[in-house]
Amino acid sequence: MRYFLLIILSFVVVVGYSAPGLKKLREQASLFPMESLEQIDSLQQKAQYPSYKLDYIRSCAYFRLSMFGKALECAEKAYHSVEIKSDTVLYRRVFMILAESSVFAFSLDKATRYIRKGKEYATSTSDHVMLAGMLLSEGYLYRRLSLSKRAYECMFQAEKLLEGGESEAEVYYLSHAYGFLMMSYISDWKYAEAWQVGLKRSKLLPRLPELRRDNQSGYLYSKMAFLAHMLGKESEDKKYYELFLGTHFSKTLVGRLEINDYLLTMKKYDLVIGNALAYVREMDRRDTLNISYLRLLQQACAAYEAVGDYQSAYALAKRRLSVQQAMRLNNERNYLLENADLFNAMAAREKLEKTEEKLRVQSIWLGVLTAVLLLSLLTLGSFMRKGGKMRIRIVELEKLRQVQQYLLRKGQSAGRETAGTGKPEEKAAEEEVEQAVPEVPRKGTLSHLPNEELFALFDRKVRQEKLYLDYSLGRDQYARVMGVDKNRFAGVLKEFGNTNLSAYLNNLRLEYAIELFHENPEWPISKIAEQSAIPNLSTFYRLFKDKYGMSPNLFRNKI
Repeated sequence: MRYFLLIILSFVVVVGYSAPGLKKLREQASLFPMESLEQIDSLQQKAQYPSYKLDYIRSCAYFRLSMFGKALECAEKAYHSVEIKSDTVLYRRVFMILAESSVFAFSLDKATRYIRKGKEYATSTSDHVMLAGMLLSEGYLYRRLSLSKRAYECMFQAEKLLEGGESEAEVYYLSHAYGFLMMSYISDWKYAEAWQVGLKRSKLLPRLPELRRDNQSGYLYSKMAFLAHMLGKESEDKKYYELFLGTHFSKTLVGRLEINDYLLTMKKYDLVIGNALAYVREMDRRDTLNISYLRLLQQACAAYEAVGDYQSAYALAKRRLSVQQAMRLNNERNYLLENADLFNAMAAREKLEKTEEKLRVQSIWLGVLTAVLLLSLLTLGSFMRKGGKMRIRIVELEKLRQVQQYLLRKGQSAGRETAGTGKPEEKAAEEEVEQAVPEVPRKGTLSHLPNEELFALFDRKVRQEKLYLDYSLGRDQYARVMGVDKNRFAGVLKEFGNTNLSAYLNNLRLEYAIELFHENPEWPISKIAEQSAIPNLSTFYRLFKDKYGMSPNLFRNKI
């Protein structure tokens, strides 16, 4: 019996040690995502973990591979499980990955919903780290919508929440915030500001555990190498490039993607193309609707063009355009177009979702009131049926009274008999009725709407009706289209169009010119310019090159 118990105990110990802890699995998913996915499948078959925990680890692995669509799918499975509601720690982590992966997968509708719910949960539980994470995702969402000012505000709020924190989570997400801030500054060509943020981040990273430090260090070194080159710090860029190569992150698909910007500036085009091909081989084609894939296509296209392989560059440019179009129609096909900065999508969604519960309550009350109204109508109908007989009796009595009056007036003339009931009085009564009819109020303007909605409606009308092709329209006419005065019109256009009227119209005309190039490749450029409402050819050339980085001739040759 003793030996039997020892055998059972040994078996339990072996099984216990054969299943790695959740923290270990998460670390493996970060460092070795492909191998981690295979291990998770094996663990699920053995039922050694609840399904929601394995779905969470899968989402981490897919996120590390930049397969954000699959990361979102797995995180949603974990989020909708019943068990996770009692696992508050993992529940918060799932919220973090839901918010980030939905933004990176360009599922902006879901991103808006998860960010809003995450912020509410973080506020209700006083979790400032989670709130900072939601603010970072919100900031990146605003970047996707081209609302840079609001994006920076969210990032600065997150930074303020985390500065001075000592816990590992606070340090990690503060470093994460610095990474978002660097990326934003680089996108806006603010290289000096990005460099300063990078120096702050480099002082922060030694406080992180080694396993969590590697990814963030690799990302930092790739950006610092690029920034050093752009700022003319030649010795610094090589140093940071060597530091990057010393990280495990440099050997991952994401790492090879991040270093491509530096390699392009160093004219190492073969390395860029090699990194791109490696990424494409591993990328699941069903998960190409994400920002990273677009960056990869752009980098590879630039490299192919630099080495003179225009055929490959053109093929990648076409693929990038198809991905952009698919992303534009993904979950926001109803109202979020490629120029999504025209809409404050997040505010609109939040307002709608906040009224959902009120509408449910109102619908219940409406049902109750409808039932009461129907009952009242039935009761009234019953009274009306009874009252109908009474009205008939009253009419008969009235007729009798009129006969009596007739007999009393029998001696009067017929003209006087009809004077009280003649046509003139009927006509006067008709005129009185006509005067009593209230005047139909005129349709009001749109000036009561918020500026965001005014600009969205204005832009949609200008695009749909192609008003930008009409030379005769001036500032006054466009202000009337928006439904506001000239001063407010200029302010709305500057705030949400980030430009003035002339530049706004020229931007739409150039987009229309691109359509004409594709639809009418045989047309001379002068005709394209004229049909696009920019008849001055030199002006057309200058504006086209400023917007697209190439001349109209070069663009047409690449079609």
